[in-house]
Amino acid sequence: MDDGYQMLDNDNYEDVTALFEQASQDMQPGTLLFDKDFSLHDSMAAFEIGEPRFDSGLSLLDDSQPPFDSLTPLLPEEVCWMIDRAFSCEMAWHAGCTLSQTVFSFLYVHALPNMDPDTIAQSHHRESDRARPIELVSVVLRASVLGLLKCCDLAWRELIKGNVYDSEDWQSEKCDVPMSETYPVSRILGILDEACIWVRNSSRVRSTWRTALFHRLVLRKTLVEILSALLSKDYFRFQPLVETARTMLQHVRASPPPPPRPSSPALRAFDPQFPRVLVSAIPLHPIQLPDQSSVWDTLTGLLDSVEQLAILTEIPDLSTWDVVGTLRIWQPKPNQSLAYIRSAFQSAIYENGIILNKFLQKHAVDCFFMEALQISYDSFISSFQTRWVGPDSLPLGHIERTITQLVVGRIKSHWYNPSRRRRYCMKSLFDWHELYALLTDVQKHLAPVQSGIDVVGRLRPVVLMYRFETIREVILSGFQLALYSANERPFAYWYLAQVLEQHLACFDEIIEVLPSKFCSTFRVPVPCKVFDSFTSAFIHPIRCDRQDDGLFVGTAEAQLSTSLQMGVRARIRGY
Repeated sequence: MDDGYQMLDNDNYEDVTALFEQASQDMQPGTLLFDKDFSLHDSMAAFEIGEPRFDSGLSLLDDSQPPFDSLTPLLPEEVCWMIDRAFSCEMAWHAGCTLSQTVFSFLYVHALPNMDPDTIAQSHHRESDRARPIELVSVVLRASVLGLLKCCDLAWRELIKGNVYDSEDWQSEKCDVPMSETYPVSRILGILDEACIWVRNSSRVRSTWRTALFHRLVLRKTLVEILSALLSKDYFRFQPLVETARTMLQHVRASPPPPPRPSSPALRAFDPQFPRVLVSAIPLHPIQLPDQSSVWDTLTGLLDSVEQLAILTEIPDLSTWDVVGTLRIWQPKPNQSLAYIRSAFQSAIYENGIILNKFLQKHAVDCFFMEALQISYDSFISSFQTRWVGPDSLPLGHIERTITQLVVGRIKSHWYNPSRRRRYCMKSLFDWHELYALLTDVQKHLAPVQSGIDVVGRLRPVVLMYRFETIREVILSGFQLALYSANERPFAYWYLAQVLEQHLACFDEIIEVLPSKFCSTFRVPVPCKVFDSFTSAFIHPIRCDRQDDGLFVGTAEAQLSTSLQMGVRARIRGY
């Protein structure tokens, strides 16, 4: 201890230095003393670290309540209430909280070995009254908890792929708690089916609650099937499963159980202090679970997103994914930005060298040429090879790899979190610029076009257009993330207006060289579709921005409005 340390002048303090020195006199510097009932984890959990999201401080477990007994008989409405609150735990984890704060605070998760109907003593069957059959715990609740853990396990496997970031988009720590990893999906579905059969045939449960329990079990079973199909990319199974889940969810919302009485054992099944006894990297404070209505809204958003993914996987055009992703960013729908959903979309776009679960990487290049310029990549290669007069070999491989990387990365970035997407756009600017510079250099080593179309010359403005579009997204994301101060916003508005002017000039140049038959057809040029997808979502935030920017904001807004009107005229000329 530092001898120069002066104690505060307060009568409430007592010097205990000698006591600690005497107790530790046999210890060597740097050594730790371990106790059977007081671990290093317990001692570190007692510290206040100053972060309200994680601090548990000196809070102790609540010993005022009776001990939890997983085999306490329950009423059907109490089981319904616990199943609903288990959904709250699951959706709170999807929203970004840790498993220990949410799912693992449901004590039945840790009591599954005691709930097996094959090992429960016959005395429990004899002691349970007719209104509280033990099967409600050993069959119905156990099946629901196993289904809950399997859903979390399937979602965890998707999230761990790396499309979203641990501790940033979601929390991966399992705290050494099993999540039905060893149970195959078929076994979980079989257990849920057995529970459904018991509920339908039981005469010890009133028909009202029998129906309510059945709907909740079918909903859980359907969710297990959906998450399993998503992990295996069996997208063709989604539509009937989503319809079933929606129907069950409507029934569940229409029959909410009453809240348990204060003396009900159902209330003791959720212990927000329980994470303190789990092995975790950081101490966590208890959280308030979302209300049930918002939980069902979140689940509805998850089902809507899964349905949208099923529809998109049938569309091979990457431009459609581009437009949908842009709309997701600038016109977001509530409850459709869960990390799990964003990871699933990215997995569908590109995984293990496969695009949209069916195409090779060359599909990205084919779409790039056909959707933007209405020419095939093979036509580009043929023209390139015919006109090449350079001293070196053709840089086709480099061009193809760069376009593939940029196109796939651009579409996947629509499902990043806003901060990550901004970083990606900033990094990709250099790659777009490098590709444009390469095409400019290539143009110098091509023989003049004798007849027909200059295919290589038509590609350069497309690359430049995507570069301006990326600059636009970087600027707009700064508004989205509130990165600009009051003094910086006027310049950002002005710079955005200049970028839009150049961006729309690229539109004009591209549309002028498109085949006339293409301009007269139903299909809208892809650059215009992408541009239009963010326009309506962006104008309103500018007009509603803070008023402390003065007159310059109005000027910048007028410039932006003019630019957008020019974009509309450019699209009209395209037809």
